[in-house]
Amino acid sequence: MRQYKKNHSGRVVGVGGFTLVEVLIGIMILTAAIVSATNLLVGLMQSNQNNLTTLQAYYFAQEGLEAVRNVRDSNWLHNQNWLGSAAVWGEELKIGNEYAIELKPFSFNMAPSERTADFADAGEVGNSRPWGISSAAGADFLRNIAGEETVFKRVVGIKPYDNHVLVESKVSWNLGGKDRELVLSEILTDWKGGAL
Repeated sequence: MRQYKKNHSGRVVGVGGFTLVEVLIGIMILTAAIVSATNLLVGLMQSNQNNLTTLQAYYFAQEGLEAVRNVRDSNWLHNQNWLGSAAVWGEELKIGNEYAIELKPFSFNMAPSERTADFADAGEVGNSRPWGISSAAGADFLRNIAGEETVFKRVVGIKPYDNHVLVESKVSWNLGGKDRELVLSEILTDWKGGAL
């Protein structure tokens, strides 16, 4: 409330304080600034979460491409068919099919007695394979390095491409009620030329 007093000339003048209108306008401006800052912060947090999950999906997709390359190279090192056989990898990789590829709980530092029977039964290649291959229908949620289930699913497709193979690693997930998908592809060649 504004106080009034007479000055030395006899005129009435206001001294200190704010009117109710001035206080309400100040509160409205402060409220608008706080709401805007809060909305900006929430938007930044959502954007950060979206970027984080997209980056994780990218790494899972890249891991799928590396897995197929690892299968090819491991088979060559052990004089096997370059796409992999069912006896070694769990499912035979065939051109035109899609597969679920997961990292097996296995460490190359394990003593042979600590390795699972799954690896021991697969012979020479099995002792050096970290990947398990199953049909795409068996694609389940991927696990992180700590063994915890994630929100991501990965399917790796193998398609013909001229005289080579086109490998597509597709990772899908749901974020905020929206289905998302990331696809990476790579062309693999039979650079060994079938010579074992």
